[in-house]
Amino acid sequence: MSRKKAAAVPASKAKIGAVYAVRRDGQLTRFRVQQVTIHRVADDGSPHDYKSEITGHFILHVDDEGSFTTEKATIEPGQLLGEFAQYEELVKVKEAEDLAKRRRESEEKEQALELMVLLYKVAGLPVPDNTAEYDAPFRLAGYSGTSPPDIGRKGVKPLLDGLRKLIGNADLAHSANLIEREKIDS
Repeated sequence: MSRKKAAAVPASKAKIGAVYAVRRDGQLTRFRVQQVTIHRVADDGSPHDYKSEITGHFILHVDDEGSFTTEKATIEPGQLLGEFAQYEELVKVKEAEDLAKRRRESEEKEQALELMVLLYKVAGLPVPDNTAEYDAPFRLAGYSGTSPPDIGRKGVKPLLDGLRKLIGNADLAHSANLIEREKIDS
């Protein structure tokens, strides 16, 4: 699910006494609005003739008893991300989605690497130190490392020979679902 960047809260929608989410030094911080001020800075008949600022307090620390430390500040309306409770929930959902994505990508990378190593084993070739080289028999291509291994020209014949050898061993080929049981008996 794609998520658009959170839109800033316009000054006209900021509620006095409400607590909003603000990014401060890269951290999500609470900001309680105390006053919204709109100044006229020009007389051109344009909506850009006005400048807004929001005065309030950053809530820096809340202890177990409900007491909190604040710092008075004046910010621009564009810094308000949304009501803190709702935004905090969205951040938690996004963090959970990102964690699930990282786990999935890590699992896909491990599977792709394991498949590549098995291809080298079946082909009877040693696994090179650098499997990303273009002329390697089998290599993991792609930036993320989650793509399945590529089979290069040098890997085709050894892999075919290895697979033919596996199929030649009837019991092993059947257990690996490479051939059907009827072909073993004939």
